[in-house]
Amino acid sequence: MLHQLTVQDVQNTFQVRSALEGYCTFEITRQFQTVRARELFHELERLLGCMREILEGSQSIEDFSYYDFQFHIKIVHFLENDQLSLIFDTFVYRMQRLAALSLAHEGRMKATYEEHAAILDAMRSGDLSHIYEITLQHMNTPRDINLEDLTESEKSPR
Repeated sequence: MLHQLTVQDVQNTFQVRSALEGYCTFEITRQFQTVRARELFHELERLLGCMREILEGSQSIEDFSYYDFQFHIKIVHFLENDQLSLIFDTFVYRMQRLAALSLAHEGRMKATYEEHAAILDAMRSGDLSHIYEITLQHMNTPRDINLEDLTESEKSPR
């Protein structure tokens, strides 16, 4: 039996993600001119291409989610900090469940793709003044969708 996610579960998950990924994207942006960062950007561009193909084709939430999470995992693991990666990995199952729910909303897959592209563009250009805000916006939108869905399901008669 699956654990029924609560409002607190959603809040906690997105707070951890925002803290970790906000920090990681900021650090990557600081290193935007390094060979390692450029290699990461190339890999993230490849993942974006896979997401675009799904958007233009099957629109499979499951397939899109796979590349979505690869995008985020590559960002967090870039810092090669075992502790950050361990914390992130602890939340992956919950994050995947929440992502599948939010991606089912009309237009959310396309918006997610565009948000990923904005994150990549900011990192690649060394835009330290905006990367944290762009990353947080990418976290806040699905969080709000998940919270709204949860609130609506709690109001519905069972």
